[in-house]
Amino acid sequence: MSQTLLWLRVAPTGVVEWLCRDRQGHLLSGPGVCGGELMTWPQVNQAIVVWADESLLMRRAQLPSSGRSKWRTGLPYLAEDWVAGDVGELHVVAPPRLAGTETWVAVVERRRLDALQAQLRAIGMVPTKIVPEAAFLGPGRAADVLISEGHASFASTAGLAGVCEADLLPMVVGQDVESLRVLVAASAETYDGAQPIESALLWLSRQPVDDSLVDLLQGAYAPVGRDQVGGGWWQRALIVLLCALLVHTFSLALEVYQLKRNETQLAEQLEAQFRQVFGPDERMVDPAFQIRSAFARLGPSGTARAEALALLKGVAPLLTSDSRLVLQGFVYGDGTLEVAVRAPDATRFEGLREQLMLNREWQVEIGSTSYEGQEVIGRIRIRRGA
Repeated sequence: MSQTLLWLRVAPTGVVEWLCRDRQGHLLSGPGVCGGELMTWPQVNQAIVVWADESLLMRRAQLPSSGRSKWRTGLPYLAEDWVAGDVGELHVVAPPRLAGTETWVAVVERRRLDALQAQLRAIGMVPTKIVPEAAFLGPGRAADVLISEGHASFASTAGLAGVCEADLLPMVVGQDVESLRVLVAASAETYDGAQPIESALLWLSRQPVDDSLVDLLQGAYAPVGRDQVGGGWWQRALIVLLCALLVHTFSLALEVYQLKRNETQLAEQLEAQFRQVFGPDERMVDPAFQIRSAFARLGPSGTARAEALALLKGVAPLLTSDSRLVLQGFVYGDGTLEVAVRAPDATRFEGLREQLMLNREWQVEIGSTSYEGQEVIGRIRIRRGA
């Protein structure tokens, strides 16, 4: 989704210019100049304030290989060697994102930054970022020097950046200006080899904005909701944590689904086996419970249970070979297995008995029988032969 950016440039003279662009660089409104009164600003995603102030200093500093969060905490004491003044009165920050072995560090007096924010509040502006103008210059950027209205913002290869009067530029940077890439606004003094531009603000608003730029709104000056150290690392960590939680929840749900499916398949297999033994008309409340109950009646003896199972294994193939034979139940005691079988007629029941008697290891006898129409419900007793 396209974002709208409002750019403001606070010049060394205190003049505030503004314009509005989209992310593609198209100019939507402006440029204009704020007269100091309360302004009605357009609806934007970010408001970026570029500050060109002679009291704002930037220096290149070496980054430690580890412990960079602690390094940030000690930045004010690092700046003690660069400027004169009480550390407690200085605001010292590095870019939100630290990369490489070196980085720019910005130093400004807190009272100067407080005055800038009061000036912005007077025109109804709440900035998203306040970036030193020199942060857009130097090695790796499009230019080294930006001259406008008699002042020069610069970032030298020696590791010094800031704002000074244009006439003092060669002395401040400590090198020949001709060796630097210089941009000169239309109303500024001309330098040999300098590239003319229409205005400083128009040029700045075309430059990329990311976390590698120094943002002064950190620490005590950070907007509500933004990480006080900078970079929003805790927000990214929270997003990663939430993503991990969602993935874990999804994996658990998938595991529960697979377990439920396996349980359903096992229940279907168990029911099929139950029907083979007890027939299609037997009411199946809980097959596992029914089977456990039937074997519980065999008593605690492991030998008795093993014998009952052996006899049932011999009977089961004869019952399953004829779908019209239904096992109504069985009882085992004193070495004898008694099975109750429903047959469609007496001939079929007698045929089952004769098949059982073919096993020479068994003694088979008929127990009680009853008739329901043509159907026969008979009991057959089976035991091992002597």
